[in-house]
Order: sequence, then C-alpha cells, then structure tokens
Amino acid sequence: MDPTQPTELNALPFHHYGRWREHLDYQAAWWDDPAPTRPLVLLRSPADPASPPEAWDIWCFSREPDAAEQHCTASAEQATSYRYHLGALPFLNPNFAAGVLATLINGEFDFQDDTVWVERAMSWDELTDVHLDENDVWWQRLMRSVSVGIEHGIVTATPDLGGTLDICAAVRGTQNLLYDLVDCPERVLELLDAVQQMWFDAFDRLYAPMGVAYGGSVNRWGFFAAGKQYPLQCDFAAMLSPAMFERFVLPALVAECEYLDYGIYHLDGPGQLCHLDMLLDIPNMRVIQWVPGTGNPGNADPVWFDMYRRVQGAGRALVLGGGIEAFDLYMNELDPGLLQLTIWARDEREVEHVMERVKA
Repeated sequence: MDPTQPTELNALPFHHYGRWREHLDYQAAWWDDPAPTRPLVLLRSPADPASPPEAWDIWCFSREPDAAEQHCTASAEQATSYRYHLGALPFLNPNFAAGVLATLINGEFDFQDDTVWVERAMSWDELTDVHLDENDVWWQRLMRSVSVGIEHGIVTATPDLGGTLDICAAVRGTQNLLYDLVDCPERVLELLDAVQQMWFDAFDRLYAPMGVAYGGSVNRWGFFAAGKQYPLQCDFAAMLSPAMFERFVLPALVAECEYLDYGIYHLDGPGQLCHLDMLLDIPNMRVIQWVPGTGNPGNADPVWFDMYRRVQGAGRALVLGGGIEAFDLYMNELDPGLLQLTIWARDEREVEHVMERVKA
C-alpha cells in the first residue's frame, strides 16, 4: 500500500500534502544523530492568521468509536486550516482512552463529560487468563482506527494503550491494588507480566501496518521515528514510594524500553519526580515528556528548569511545547539538541523566527 496515492474511495487533502515523506525523514534524522545540535521541532501555523482553526475534537473516537471513516474525513478537512513546517505534518490520533487495553479485560468504557473511565475492579479469580482477544469489539475498533487511517492515506499515530501498571490498577481497582502491593505482591507481579505480554502483542499488531506504510511509527504528539516508539507511562507511580517503584514499575519499564526501538516516558506531575533518577538510568529511555499537572506552573515556568537540566545532563531529550515565547526560552536556557518541541506560531513572522533559530 502506498500512502501517498489516494484510493478511488477517498482522495482526501492529506494526499495533496506532497512533502509528508520529507517531514518524516527530517524527524528520523534527529533520532539517528548520536549527538544532535538542533532541536526536533514540529511547527504549525494557521493557514489564515485572521481566522485561527478550532481545536481538534480529541474525544471523537471515544464518543463515536465505530465512526472511524467519519473521523478521518473530519481530521483531513481540519488539516487544511494549518500550515506545517520543519517536522510537522497532518496526522490522525485515534484516541479512545488512556489505558484502553483495560477495557479489553474488564469491559468497562464509560465516556462522560470529556473523560473516559475504564476502571472496574475484578477478582483475582477473574484475572487468571489475561491475554489479547482479537475478537474483542474494542480491539477490533483499535485496529480499524489504524487501518482506516492508513487506507485513507493519513499518517496515523499509535493509539494510547496505557501504562501496564495503570492497566492493572484499572482491572483490580486502584485502592485494591495499593493493598495488593503489600498483601500479595507476587500476584501483582504475575498480573503485570500477563498485562505486559498483552501490551506487546497489541503493539506488534498495531505497528505492523504502520511499519509497511511509513517505515516507522508516530506517537500521539506527532513525532515520528523509524521504528517502534511509544510514550510509556505509569500515573499510578505518583502514589508509590521509590522502593515500591523500583520493585513494581522499574523492571516493567526496562523490559518495555528493550522491546521498543525508542523509549519515551510521560512524566506526569510532581508526585513522580522522586522516581526521576531511576527513569534516567533506564537504557534506551531516550526522551522524557514533562506534564506539570493541573494547578501547577506551566512547562515554560523557570521553576522546572533545574529538573530539565537534570534530564538533559543524563543525555535524555525533553518533549516540551508552547508558543513563540516558550520556544525562545527553551532555546536560550536548555541544550537545543536535546529538545523535541511542538510549537504554535501565530503568523508568518513567527514562523520565520523559529525557522531561523532552528537552522542557525
């Protein structure tokens, strides 16, 4: 299948974005450089600065999980409202829910008020045979979201599968799992192993058509790599001591980074900062994305820059985002070669400013 060629059924605007391969190659080159000196930047601007585009409906797949074709069409139409520069390009993010693999185990998927709940506690007796069931309706929806995107000629991101211990929390119940870590740790580790194997099986199947179509994968932020990459996460870790993290989370992350060609970690909130040194010691953990969390200063606030320098000092890159002011701050205060940036420019003048600094 050649994703640059429109099918007879759907010749969407993405097909007319003739530089899509050039932009993917630009991104792949950053990963391949052992000592990059320039940042990897995804820069977007409005096609009409006088009429900024509306935000993409990130919940469309959650709200209507069987309408993949409709969402592809809407995404393609919205793409014409933007201009794409450096590594940025139109892409489809088929987001159902963080931790959607839990739904394949416990059947829970409750969409309410722009939030999806996938937690439903199950007994240990119900969790003796955790595996990927390819006949499950939610699995078929995940696979269809990727296959339809590719068939439409759209660069499609890997769906958010969730972190493996977060999935365990969803199927055991968060409170139950906290007790389980103390009362029956071996059972937790057995469940974690089964969930992780299910995760690997799911990723293998989702990645297969992407590898054929693009020679790699795209994550939910729009970053491409010529191989398997994924933003690993463990929101549950915010409730764990470093000792508990080392026993229950770290080995899983090490195995997942060994499985991936490029390991990335979604570091969510100050409650996880006590685990940062262990994260930075994981081989093949290439990138850290920092999310400050609700109610905390934003990414560009100086309060986080000492932490950013710790990450870069360990040879890891940072995923950060913002507007032109944040871009300049990151470029001035941090190592540009260890930055992956998603930047929004308001007009052509700001586009030129970013382009000049990146290519200097």
